[in-house]
Amino acid sequence: MKVIQQGSWRRGNDGKFKPFIRGCVQLNGTVVEVVSRDGNRTYVEITGTYEKIEGGFLYEFKHTHRPKYSTGASNSIYGIDVSKAVIRPYTYEVSAEELDKALGLTN
Repeated sequence: MKVIQQGSWRRGNDGKFKPFIRGCVQLNGTVVEVVSRDGNRTYVEITGTYEKIEGGFLYEFKHTHRPKYSTGASNSIYGIDVSKAVIRPYTYEVSAEELDKALGLTN
């Protein structure tokens, strides 16, 4: 299951509250769980970067629902199902003499 990015609400230069996320800039389309001071959780999707402030960024956003993820696990960042990969081990063995000859180490 993917980790949902977490953030908090901060007021931007325009006086409106925006999601604040610490660290580096996030990609558009990233779903963020924004937690208010009273503990309420809201899910938003980033639509653009609003401004950089100390410690992170404020973002333009639209409200969304908590994302639903599949139960299958994947170690791939590209979403490829590695459990269906066909792996055929190469079993051709070479003797030390053949290897030396191929590398030109013997006369």
